[in-house]
Amino acid sequence: MAIKPSDIYRSSRRPARWEGWVPTNTGNGFFMLSPKVEEVRIEDIAQGLSRKFRYGGQVGDITVAEHSILVTKIVEKLWPTSGRMLDGLLHDAAVAYTHDIQTPVRRFIKVSMPNGECVEWVELEKKINTVVGKALKLSPDFFSAPEVKAADILALCLEKAACPAIRDRNWGLPAIPDEIKGWTVQFYAPEAAKSAFLSRYVELSGRG
Repeated sequence: MAIKPSDIYRSSRRPARWEGWVPTNTGNGFFMLSPKVEEVRIEDIAQGLSRKFRYGGQVGDITVAEHSILVTKIVEKLWPTSGRMLDGLLHDAAVAYTHDIQTPVRRFIKVSMPNGECVEWVELEKKINTVVGKALKLSPDFFSAPEVKAADILALCLEKAACPAIRDRNWGLPAIPDEIKGWTVQFYAPEAAKSAFLSRYVELSGRG
């Protein structure tokens, strides 16, 4: 007898309520809705960020991992005494476990938690980033430091300039400072982006 779709539905034993666990590359797993310090692995962050593309994958092949590396280099060039280079590398760490939801919609997204609470997506990202910061011994404000936020904007400027499809769009961005004018993105493939991200992490943290 041929298998029916209803046979699959009836044989499924998935829990009635999803608690937010997602698999990770190291096999450790991660609870997005209630993250724990012991679940954080730099290898998982590198894996996730190198497989997520900026701009929904619609414009060039710029991974979030490469974007993060670019942010660290901008901080290093413009504000070297701030000590915020490693912060810049991890500022989008939450995206490794969730997704790089584009700006026009992300501020309107809310998440229903298992306890009935409804939280904004940006608050969930902050929650994950806070746990990442504790696990990797970063400052509590690592993802929102002024130097990191400014470098994030300038990385966007450089990415926009490198992508013909959006180059001429008026997004109200600042001028690119002379110190980084001429910089561009490398459009790393995912494996190369992951390797570069981990190398930069070791370089900045001194931890293997």
